[in-house]
This record gives sequence, C-alpha cells and structure tokens, in this order.
Amino acid sequence: MDAKHAKAVMDLFNCGCGDARERIAEILERDGVTADSIVAAVNEILYENDVEGAAIGIAAVDLTYPEHGTEEHEQARSRVLDCCCPLLRLQKETEFSEALEERAEELMDVIFDAAERIAAGQTLGI
Repeated sequence: MDAKHAKAVMDLFNCGCGDARERIAEILERDGVTADSIVAAVNEILYENDVEGAAIGIAAVDLTYPEHGTEEHEQARSRVLDCCCPLLRLQKETEFSEALEERAEELMDVIFDAAERIAAGQTLGI
C-alpha cells in the first residue's frame, strides 16, 4: 500500500459519521484514487495483520534479547510488528485516529499475550 492510500484510509477514519459520503468524494478527487483501491487499503489495514506471525516473532525477539526494554530489544520488536501488521505500521502517523488506535491496542494486546505464552512454552489453545 502506498502513502496516498494509507492517508486516504486515515482520513476516512477521522471523519465524522454524518459527513462520510462527502469526505469519500473529497478523498477520491483529491488523491486521485479509486473507491476500489481505498476498499482494498482498508481491508489490508484492518484484516491482513499477521497476528500469529507477529506473536511468534515477538516471542523469538524476547527469547533472543534477555535484556528486555533496551533500545535494541524494542527496535527488534518494532521491526517484527512493522513487518507483520499494516495497522501498526500506520500508528506512527499523526493522522492516526482514535478508532484505529483502539483497534491497534487490541491487536497489540492479543499479539503480546500470545508471544508471552509462546515464549513460556505454553500452547495458545484452539
């Protein structure tokens, strides 16, 4: 996903419910994107986050770096999340909305909980 599609998605999540249709028309015209490409970007951001891959990667980082909280450890965790989760990649943007922030926090809670269990040798349960 390119930057203009990411910005368009964040703009959509930042608009109020009452003016959503007007906002969509503005975004389509302003950014020169299609409705289909915005739908694809929304789907990628919301539904194509590799939770299992991120949990395994975070567990591996935590086991590799026994000094948790160091800059090197946090950078390695951040790289895993950036690689696996498009939603979390956008979290660094200033236009990141509260609605997306809530989803990002829920996603991170699930990932870090699973990573702790994997690192401790527990099963995740199905």
